[in-house]
Amino acid sequence: SAPGGWTQYLVSRECQVASVDPGDLQIPEIPQVIHYRSKLDQAIPQLVQERRKFNIYVSDLRLPLGESAVDAFLEVKDAGLLEPGCLVVITLKGSEIKGHSTGRFDTLIHGQLDRFCKVCRGAKVLHLMTNRKRERTLLGILTDS
Repeated sequence: SAPGGWTQYLVSRECQVASVDPGDLQIPEIPQVIHYRSKLDQAIPQLVQERRKFNIYVSDLRLPLGESAVDAFLEVKDAGLLEPGCLVVITLKGSEIKGHSTGRFDTLIHGQLDRFCKVCRGAKVLHLMTNRKRERTLLGILTDS
């Protein structure tokens, strides 16, 4: 969530936002935003206890080598926090995949995409103008099952 670009965008589209990040949001306090100042794995039990359900999931996590934003998404899904038909937007960053070239990165994200496609229909890999060279955005709709 920090610095808060996706959060600001979602609020501008009149969404209520649960922002999970141990860092400070670099946006003014907004009533539509609840900021959980923790890592995702620490926030999930609290979100479950509060019986939160989300119809949009956006992840721009920076993770260490070997950890995956798709794994984090699947953890949120398995915790029952996402509504069927939820819009899913995940940025994969080059730090998640070993290797330095953009071509190698594009090849290696196919495993992440395969896992994503198993639970999301209409899945696409995009290279947004805001993505760095070794970042790609996954987009899909969570299936009902």
